[in-house]
Amino acid sequence: MKTLKPLPILLILALLVATTFPVLAAPTSGSISGQITNTSGNPVSGALVYSDTNGVIQSQMTTGGDGRYTLTGLQAGARHVVVEHSNYANAHRYSVNVVDGGTTQNINFTLTAQMGQLSGRVTNAGQPVANVVVLAGGVQGSGYGYDHTDINGIFLINKLAPMDYLVNAWLPDGRSMSLESTVYTNQTSNLDFGFSNPSVGGINGRIVIEGSQPAPNASVYILPRVGSGTNYAGYSDTNGFYSASSLTPSYYDVHVSGVAGYPNFMWGMISVGSSVITANFNLLKGNSNVIGRVTNAQGQPLAGAKVQIFCWEPNPCTYAETYTDSLGEYSISDMWGGIYVAYADYGSLDRVTKNNVSVSGSGTTRIDFVMGGSPALVASTSNVVVMTVGPYGTYRTVNIDVSSGPAVSWSASQSPNVSWLFLGSSGTSHQTSGQTGIDVLWLQFHPENVSNGTYSTTINVTSSSASSIQITVTLIRSAAGFNIYLPIIKR
Repeated sequence: MKTLKPLPILLILALLVATTFPVLAAPTSGSISGQITNTSGNPVSGALVYSDTNGVIQSQMTTGGDGRYTLTGLQAGARHVVVEHSNYANAHRYSVNVVDGGTTQNINFTLTAQMGQLSGRVTNAGQPVANVVVLAGGVQGSGYGYDHTDINGIFLINKLAPMDYLVNAWLPDGRSMSLESTVYTNQTSNLDFGFSNPSVGGINGRIVIEGSQPAPNASVYILPRVGSGTNYAGYSDTNGFYSASSLTPSYYDVHVSGVAGYPNFMWGMISVGSSVITANFNLLKGNSNVIGRVTNAQGQPLAGAKVQIFCWEPNPCTYAETYTDSLGEYSISDMWGGIYVAYADYGSLDRVTKNNVSVSGSGTTRIDFVMGGSPALVASTSNVVVMTVGPYGTYRTVNIDVSSGPAVSWSASQSPNVSWLFLGSSGTSHQTSGQTGIDVLWLQFHPENVSNGTYSTTINVTSSSASSIQITVTLIRSAAGFNIYLPIIKR
């Protein structure tokens, strides 16, 4: 069984902005506040902070000596906040939740003076294309920047914090492409976009709220699952319809966001070939809440850590992005129940991933993160107990994760003398291997190979990149009846 690996899609959801500021939009009732500091912890004065929607700035201000800002008159919903300063790399955050009559606090930014550049050329069928918007969003941070190509198709994005970026280019005819690149301090990285003739495949559909009401102006992003290739970014019309054409054959994820009061939605792995596929969305609030805390290895709270959660089952399902407060805590509401993958990112610390997290259809699920510690393997259970009777083979799977940092490879083994338990999906081996977040540890029980009684063994799971773990497995065979503890499955 494979776990779908999400792309860092929230990175390109930052709305396109013009090279000069548009006219300010009419004020509404929500606010965002926070503080701008540098990597030494000192307040940054003279930083321009603004929030834009659909390329129109709703509020902006320049920080004073304390580095604090408050953006007022903001439309309720998921807002985009950008910070710019002549001496620091640009920073931004997407999906800052704003509510009517309230202030979203502690949306803080830490600016770095370390900067690099990204340059390249955009061509279509080998010819340069002018006035192409090229936007870069940091994969594991708030790095941000954009530019428009000149008459030779050349762009240059400066003031980028050093990190990995997902970079997007939008042609004037609506076609777009995503590529990945790394920016280094005091260096210029090169990235070229080569478009070819339009393809005939596409995705269209309608977005409605609560089954009937059209959702106008919803943000729609269509991204290839492989991480690079053509994509689409746009909005639904007044009747909730959207349409994306000229998508190259691939598997795509469709993301719907920006509808006030409703969670973001995604329909994953839509196969696009030589025809147009229809994907309709019915936006419904869920009854699940996800809360948690992000700390460092010493247990201290990490304020401003980015937390992302993606639901892969059912499909379509919900996803969200938020940031921790001064206590390192976060809260996400109105989500659907399902199987989620969750991420935490903070500064230069390795990303922490939680795979196959079960969120119930109602109530509150807690997902905590510890960052910056030595990676250690983690199992969904450390003890497996099976009760059975008769010549029935049973199996179960155990998810192997890593407590801190990126995914790692693991190997599992047990004593070759155990006849009632085998590892791997074949059911004939005493050892197997996989990768955290992708593969599961298969356990196959064969009580027909032993008489009635209680049997135990230990499975050792090791990795060259993380601390090892042990899983204790017990089989109880009895003639009194048949009972398998879920999620054990009789086969």
